[in-house]
Amino acid sequence: MSSNSNEHEQQSANYGDHYLGWLNRGLGLMESEDYDAAIVAFDQVLQIQPNNHDVWYQRGLALEELGQYEEAIVSLCKAWELKPDLDCAYELLDTLLWELNRYEEAAQSCEKAAQALYLLNFNKKAVLYYRKAADAWEQLGNDEKIVACYDKALELVYDDAELWRARANILQRLHKYTEAIESINKSLEIQPNDYEVWYLRGNIYLDLGSYQDAVASYDKSLELHEYYDTWNNRGLALEKQGCYEQAVASYDKAIEENPDYFVAWQNRSYPLNKLERFDEAQTSRNTAFVLQRRPLGNQLSNSGRYEEAIEIYNQITDIKQDDYLAWYYKGTALEKLQRYEDAISCYHQTIKYKPDYYSGWYSLGLLFMNMNKLEEALASFNEVMKLHPSYYSYDYQLYYHQARCLALLNKKDLALESLQKAVNINRYECPRKAKSEAAFASIRDDARFQSIIGKT
Repeated sequence: MSSNSNEHEQQSANYGDHYLGWLNRGLGLMESEDYDAAIVAFDQVLQIQPNNHDVWYQRGLALEELGQYEEAIVSLCKAWELKPDLDCAYELLDTLLWELNRYEEAAQSCEKAAQALYLLNFNKKAVLYYRKAADAWEQLGNDEKIVACYDKALELVYDDAELWRARANILQRLHKYTEAIESINKSLEIQPNDYEVWYLRGNIYLDLGSYQDAVASYDKSLELHEYYDTWNNRGLALEKQGCYEQAVASYDKAIEENPDYFVAWQNRSYPLNKLERFDEAQTSRNTAFVLQRRPLGNQLSNSGRYEEAIEIYNQITDIKQDDYLAWYYKGTALEKLQRYEDAISCYHQTIKYKPDYYSGWYSLGLLFMNMNKLEEALASFNEVMKLHPSYYSYDYQLYYHQARCLALLNKKDLALESLQKAVNINRYECPRKAKSEAAFASIRDDARFQSIIGKT
């Protein structure tokens, strides 16, 4: 007979029908993370007290730790049925169902919990579970079920502005605009100064085709808080009314708030065309294209797909020759492909169109240094220092690379001076790197070098 069987028989003899002995043993085994043995102990308790909700919960917890999720769910459901307000059991049950992508079961169990809690007069908790049920139905895209959950929750807490707002949002998705307006108005009765709700109200009216009401709602939202998307949508509503000058002005405000918001740039081109301001419209479209495509180029580059990224950057510069960021990112991609002369050309284009772009100068300096063009590298680093004095107050590497260049040029005094400045900024990493830096071969035996790197 195995030692485990012997131990079990011994404990059975000791505890008999005394469930507390088995319970304490099970809890102790949980603490020592012996979950299999803990389950055996909890099963003994449940033979004596089959309706002990705490033990069903502990048993579910042990099964979850063992990765036996189906059995864990059964135990947790039993614990929750015995005590509907046992939050810890339900939270774990909900987590397991979500992890298993069993959203319908999660939603249904939440609704069942909410109903039970309502009968126990735990209305606030019931509302919480109706919200959880709505979240689970959201995963399945069942908007009708979501609205039903919100309706049940609002029967319990009629004055919850957030619930009315969430309900309006789903009704808008269902194209039930009249009901959505009624719901959003209820939210505003409770919280009249919520700019996001006024914004949502404007969006519903925009979808409904009530453009004047949409503009009025956006105006109220903007009184409370200026936001670029609100200005953009206000522009759409004005454009629909044929108010093209006002629409352009609204898009301009959106762009002022967020210059990289390509949607506003694109939308702005339409009323400009109506006003026969064709050059401005084309510029607006071009800007939208650049803002939309550049992140794609960066994503491709970050994924190592440099050739594809370069093609994107070429598309941008074909349309907008002076887009310095496209030139810069193209240069970084070309560097990765070891096409150094082409990269230098791109960095020069970057600086041509944006002379004060210090990152362009810095990247150019690093590339020159790697190509052993040390004088050119130093000149580039000096430009960084002129343009962005605070840059090297927190990043030691600019001084460090300057020191490397100077040492390779045998300008020892200047190299040591720059290295000291680098160490002053970073007294740990910089000396550690300097000790094995090949570029410092000409100054490594200098007593000043030893003194600098020794100050750590």
